[in-house]
Amino acid sequence: MNGQFVARSLDEIRFWSRIMKEHALFLSLGFTADDQQLIQEARQFIPIFERIEEQLSLYSLNTDPGQIMNFNNEVYQAVVNIWAYKRKVLGLTLRCEVRSNNYALLIDHTSREAAYFAKRLKELNEGKLKPLPEAIIKENVFFLKIMADHSKFIGHLLDPSERKLVEQAREFSHDFDQLLFQAMDLEHMRPQSETVPILDQLLDQNRVSVVSLRDFKKTARDLIEACRIKSIIHPLLADHVFREAERFLHIIDMFEASLVANG
Repeated sequence: MNGQFVARSLDEIRFWSRIMKEHALFLSLGFTADDQQLIQEARQFIPIFERIEEQLSLYSLNTDPGQIMNFNNEVYQAVVNIWAYKRKVLGLTLRCEVRSNNYALLIDHTSREAAYFAKRLKELNEGKLKPLPEAIIKENVFFLKIMADHSKFIGHLLDPSERKLVEQAREFSHDFDQLLFQAMDLEHMRPQSETVPILDQLLDQNRVSVVSLRDFKKTARDLIEACRIKSIIHPLLADHVFREAERFLHIIDMFEASLVANG
């Protein structure tokens, strides 16, 4: 169990710390020159998460679990701080006290990911390692919303003249909205909905759509990096959303393996 705790902790921190660092960059780039204070506040998180990434290299699967627990607590505090910053910026945006190129939904989106990361660290330190039926539905609701948001962001950040790609992004947005509503229906039906056949169908159906979206994101990323399509999507953002789709597929694999093992 200790080995699993260490492995899972390092994996979560390795993935999500990079995501948090990139959020800080993306938010800072979205402000106008008048919002220097908010830009500086965003950018101060970049070295914080870079240090966390550097610390990761000091740990291995053989590291004492007590050390990893302390590391989890340290990272947790950094994540809570960036979450609070994101929620502050969201409030300023919704009250029209700040006008920037950061969509309100994008700010909320990044804050939900910070809240998810903080919750995962807390659960790991509490010894919650095995995926439960309840967790399968909740995680799918979370990630389906993330994928639906990504589709909307891509559609709005592509140049309007990229009509075919914009239409594809809208189709993905609709598809993931429907999958999200289905998963939310299952969440409302809990615990009766937590049966192996229903959970297995949920994972199978979501996998098909996530693979399609992942491939679309990969194509878009490669085209953006090669300057072959017109958009205001930062190349790093294109790779960022691709990695999150890959993460969702990894989690689906983990849940399916758990259902097979417990079936």
